[in-house]
Amino acid sequence: MEPPPPLVEIHWLDAWASTDCWTESKDVEHGPKRVCSVGYLLKSDEKGFTIAQSVSEEQVDQCLFVPAACVESFHFCRVATQPEGVASVG
Repeated sequence: MEPPPPLVEIHWLDAWASTDCWTESKDVEHGPKRVCSVGYLLKSDEKGFTIAQSVSEEQVDQCLFVPAACVESFHFCRVATQPEGVASVG
C-alpha cells in the first residue's frame, strides 16, 4: 500500500441548526460554531479542503468538504510516537 495522504487538522466555522422543539427567542444563539476536524487530505484548492476519515488502496470513507471561507486555521499533523504504557497491536 502506498503511504496515505497527509493527515491534517482544520479549525473552521460551521453553520448549525437547533435540535430543540420550541425555544425562547432570547435563548437562541446567533453565530457560527467553532469546529476542529482531523482527516486525510484528499484535495485542497481555492474552494476549500476535502478530508477523509479512512483511506485504503482504492477507496476513502467519511469524506468532509470544508469551504475555504470558513477555515480559521489549517495544520499538517505529525504522527506521534507510542507513549509508554500503551499496548501495541501486531
